[in-house]
Amino acid sequence: MKNGDGTYALPVSLPRADLDLFNVLVSNWVTKPAFSGQRLCDDFFATLKSNGLISKSEATRAPFFNTVVQLFAIASIHGSEMVMSDGTSIRLRVAKGFAGLSVHAAIPVTTQTGVPIFMTTEIFSTELDQTEHCDPDLNAREDWDGAVELCADRKLHFLG
Repeated sequence: MKNGDGTYALPVSLPRADLDLFNVLVSNWVTKPAFSGQRLCDDFFATLKSNGLISKSEATRAPFFNTVVQLFAIASIHGSEMVMSDGTSIRLRVAKGFAGLSVHAAIPVTTQTGVPIFMTTEIFSTELDQTEHCDPDLNAREDWDGAVELCADRKLHFLG
């Protein structure tokens, strides 16, 4: 049902079978990321070039830096929060995806009983392989709560 402020909530009287169906439906949404690793790199290097911060010859070497730019973005975004206009905070986290490393946002949807249900959506996707671009200690972790950083070996490492 729609609330007065334009948000939505589940009715308190919703039968368990209907709530189970809702959970199945929302856990299987197909979404499109806001941007990809390649788009980030294309836009980043185009901006550098258009502002005279790199020369044309330097721009030709940009693909070499694509991986580093994407990993730096992931490390910078992981653990940050977006605060929506209604005051809701959404935490952004690295996700170990099938197609590559990505950043997801867990969006809270509150039922009328006050119990939050989280819908997760991918906001930034890459084709970077987790095994290749993450330190083995980070890869072994089930949970990536805590900071990650990009190190000199061009891999993400867990900071704790």
